[in-house]
Amino acid sequence: MASTERSDEAVCERSEQQSDGQLQNGTAGNNGQQNDQPQPQQQQGSMWKSLLVRMFIFWVISQLFRGRGQQQSTTTNTFASTNVFKTDEKMELWVYLAEEEYFTDFNNTEKLIWHEKAMKFGNWTDGPQMDGSRLHSTTIQASERLQNNGTLYAHVYVTKHGKSPDPMHPMFNRLAVVNRTLLLTVFRKKRVHKTVNLLTGVTDAHPDTVQVQAPDSKKPAEIISYWHPNLTINLMDDQTPWVEGSVPQPMDEFLILKTSLADTFLSCT
Repeated sequence: MASTERSDEAVCERSEQQSDGQLQNGTAGNNGQQNDQPQPQQQQGSMWKSLLVRMFIFWVISQLFRGRGQQQSTTTNTFASTNVFKTDEKMELWVYLAEEEYFTDFNNTEKLIWHEKAMKFGNWTDGPQMDGSRLHSTTIQASERLQNNGTLYAHVYVTKHGKSPDPMHPMFNRLAVVNRTLLLTVFRKKRVHKTVNLLTGVTDAHPDTVQVQAPDSKKPAEIISYWHPNLTINLMDDQTPWVEGSVPQPMDEFLILKTSLADTFLSCT
């Protein structure tokens, strides 16, 4: 009887130890599964955090560039200009003729066709006629290039008295000179006269403009180079402190703003 009871107790102890081991193993397994589950959530959270940080940095950089652009536009719009020429101030007029659009040959006296030294800006009684106007006539020698559909430009400069329009000259001052360039030659189709005098049978037009080819000819129209026989230079006396963008038409076509001062109004037609 005693041996039987001991064996029963041993069996019970083993079964209890096995059950405890199973419980412990089960608990450890559950803890391992629970530790493995949060890892994907942590990776996803770090990814969103990195994305938000990048978006914030991009937004800050865009705001910085946008603020600089608005500041520059505001500064440009609030800049008040000043005319470089004051009323009754002495000035000089320089007119050069050249076949180049950008003029640099200031030392060539043959290209200087008109130079007025004793002029006053905004003086309505200036000039020989006491009406503020001056006239000048000259003869242009057309080069071979100009005769073959070349171009001719008038380069007009107005400087303060004693200043030079040549940027390489010691007396040059960029805030004491204004200039305009005008194309004197115009390319148009040759105008052909097809009508004649019914009584005489001839036309009064120039022989070069009379049609000599058949009326149904498909030959393209010839392009001829014309040039203006006169040039008008206008100076407008205006001391208004204009702000860029607020100059009314057509004055805005002739106003050029410089770094710290504004050009005078110079129109060539």
